[in-house]
Amino acid sequence: MNGMKMKFDVLTCALSGANAMALVWTFCSLMIAFFPKFAGQLMLYATHLSGEQFHAITVQGFIGGFVTVWLYAFVLVGLFAHLYNKSTR
Repeated sequence: MNGMKMKFDVLTCALSGANAMALVWTFCSLMIAFFPKFAGQLMLYATHLSGEQFHAITVQGFIGGFVTVWLYAFVLVGLFAHLYNKSTR
């Protein structure tokens, strides 16, 4: 390796992380839209909650959540890659 240290391409990592989270968001939204009872039970199980509170998926809610999740993931993964690169100098 001749003293070389691996660096992340910050933009590529941020885009990859954001796109992966966008896929997860889309999958979860589709599950809620097409299988609301199953998705509700799965959410209750995954978050250790009790009760029956189901939410309807609207086009505005989906797009708003999609953009929010994508932006948060982009910023957080990009920040991680940037900090990792700084720490390996």
